Amino acid sequence: MEFTDAQIGAWVGSFLWPLFRIASFLMVVPVIGTRLVPMRVRIGLSFALTLIVAPLIDPVPVIDALSIGSFLIVLQQVVIGTLMGFMFVRR
Repeated sequence: MEFTDAQIGAWVGSFLWPLFRIASFLMVVPVIGTRLVPMRVRIGLSFALTLIVAPLIDPVPVIDALSIGSFLIVLQQVVIGTLMGFMFVRR
């Protein structure tokens, strides 16, 4: 079984980028992000939500999986998910 760069890039864009955003959101959101909820449960919930959401997302541009642009997009997704989670924090 062989994978091309284009196939890996498409997989990264369609699954891993939403996973990073959803996982970082769930790590910060007040009820689920506490120590009362085990890390495995949060990661499992992140995978489940990503499997539900990923087919609904519009096609993303294909970027080389090991390029600097890809790492910047991952960083962007983590920042967006974290900020979304902080929006739920009550003062």
